[in-house]
Amino acid sequence: DAIPKFWVTILNDCYDLVCVPDEYFVDIYKNSGVKIPIFVLPLGIWLEPFLNSVTTLPRKPFTFGMSAGLYSRKNHLKVLRAFANEFGNNSNFKLKLHGRSGPFRSKLQKYYETCNVNNVELELKLFSQQEYLEWFKSIDCYVYPSTGEGFSISPREALSLGIPTIISNNSAHKTICNSGFVKSIPARKKVPAIYELFGGQVGNCFDIELVDLQKSMVDISKPEVYSDWIEAVKSAKSWTKQY
Repeated sequence: DAIPKFWVTILNDCYDLVCVPDEYFVDIYKNSGVKIPIFVLPLGIWLEPFLNSVTTLPRKPFTFGMSAGLYSRKNHLKVLRAFANEFGNNSNFKLKLHGRSGPFRSKLQKYYETCNVNNVELELKLFSQQEYLEWFKSIDCYVYPSTGEGFSISPREALSLGIPTIISNNSAHKTICNSGFVKSIPARKKVPAIYELFGGQVGNCFDIELVDLQKSMVDISKPEVYSDWIEAVKSAKSWTKQY
């Protein structure tokens, strides 16, 4: 709910206008002190590989997946805990967690090694574009309960491939939630927005409750509910093409 103070100074002193990737941030920038005109310009995404691919859903075991940079606000740990609580060591279900790099790597890996769950697959590596696409094609439901996003690319990639998706309803995720093509989770709990790149806290992010994530994962994995989401997400492909 804020931007770094030095951004405000730079924008006001050196620029004539600023573009933000989501409508949510217009007021955030204004409230942070930005005086120059603010325009919304969504990011462009290379979605063709996802739009042109076909995946068979659901599969066995039913597989949840999350892919993101290894930062605490992305909430890998909450996804792992939710899955372990509801589906841990159940051979009918699987969780695939992926991350490239980031300061949260060691903490996530340590928890993974001590949680005693045999149906979670953790991959900490940089994927090629083809590996990334194949990873998405191997999951049945994408889960991304980040505490704050500026735009959020991966949920749009999942929807472009026709994969039912669960996300947190906060920041730029609100635009995706408002589309009606994702299962959204309320995110009302204020938590400090820690940005390691800027050396500490920059305002607040908004977290979900663990129990709400667990309920959403259980609900969407029910065959009758999942089939409804499969049908709903078919229309999402057209929606994502605007990006």
